[in-house]
Amino acid sequence: MAIPRDSQAYVIGNIITQVNGTYTDTSIVGDISSNATDTTFTISGLDSSSTYWIAVIPFNNCTFGRSYRSLIITNVNKNDTITTGVNTTPCAEPSSLPDTVIFGTITNSSISGTFGKSFGSVSGYVVIYSKVFNIPFLKDSTTYTVGQKVLATDSARVGFISTNRNDTTFTITGLDSSTRYYIAVIPYNNCAGFGNNYRNLIINNVNKSDTYTTGTTCAAPASSVATVSFTNVTSSSISGSFSKVTPSPTGYIVVYSTNGFIAFPRDTNVQYTSGQILGTGTQQATVLKVASSTDTTFSASGLLANTKYHFWVFPYNECSGTIKIRRTSVKRDSTTTDFSTGIKSNKETAFKVYPNPVINGKLNIQFEQYLNNETQIRIVDMVGRVMIQEQLPNNTKNYQFDVNELSKGIYYLQIGDKSNFSTVPFMKQ
Repeated sequence: MAIPRDSQAYVIGNIITQVNGTYTDTSIVGDISSNATDTTFTISGLDSSSTYWIAVIPFNNCTFGRSYRSLIITNVNKNDTITTGVNTTPCAEPSSLPDTVIFGTITNSSISGTFGKSFGSVSGYVVIYSKVFNIPFLKDSTTYTVGQKVLATDSARVGFISTNRNDTTFTITGLDSSTRYYIAVIPYNNCAGFGNNYRNLIINNVNKSDTYTTGTTCAAPASSVATVSFTNVTSSSISGSFSKVTPSPTGYIVVYSTNGFIAFPRDTNVQYTSGQILGTGTQQATVLKVASSTDTTFSASGLLANTKYHFWVFPYNECSGTIKIRRTSVKRDSTTTDFSTGIKSNKETAFKVYPNPVINGKLNIQFEQYLNNETQIRIVDMVGRVMIQEQLPNNTKNYQFDVNELSKGIYYLQIGDKSNFSTVPFMKQ
């Protein structure tokens, strides 16, 4: 299941997506409680006679928005049930799976093959194909048609339907050339008053296999960006450019972070978008721009003053909806944003921070002298988002920050006035 993203406020009916490698998880917000004692829910608008998986995610409201406890454990905060229907006690599903999917004739737009019959009572089979490894299950009591999506939010489709247990030869058409397809065969029994009861079990190399359509193989760009240069740096923005790759790729993905080691973007069939978060914790980064093959400039705004930012440029090729990214010898460069103009050096504040790392959720700050003017104090994460911000009064010398609501990871404590901040990194454990 896809999990909610921190700082996001959702409403009932919102669709949550999460890219995991080469496939995408999708969930729907069914109910929202704004009270810690409100533990009842009702979800409406569901399909009859259908299995639904339901998870409950707690959250705290923080200064930056909601902070979600994004951990889902089956039989703890996740369970499943079946909605009622015309007949909620269908006949038995097939007791065994078909096996040995063997591919025959393959062209640039079609795949043919055969599979072994299931033993016991079987009414027929549904052959599903997908460009991603994880194939969703079929919905009991639902009758599918060839070409229909298994889920509205997923790329898997029905490629072939057999209504005879002995009909084990299939042909799937309308495919993309030079593309890897995963194919699974699901047996079913047709039950009076209920419809098809599917044997929703998919085992690789048993009732599932994969192959490629013919054509020119899609590959990542053969070379990496050679240079990244910065053309304009202010206290809150960084602009720059990078060299083109030869031969020309489909485009470039520009990523930035305050951390020098990040989770690289992966090959996928889902388009990357500006603002998309990659990785978690100390490897988190943000997609700044998805540029065309001729666009070699970038500009990041809303940055923190006097902060070092790292930029990576990943050339990529797109083939029939699949993104192939150059992930080796990736060019990275960094620069530091300026202090704001009009800064006076005597406004810089000397202080020490302890303990570091923070273990008990309390971060202590001790100033060398009592503050003689109002001072801002804030905590930002690895990609520059302000997580907590407060105003310290005059005559403050010792201050304790409650950081319990922060997730584990590395953060930056920044102290100063409206134009100049001193920065100290710390770790929350």
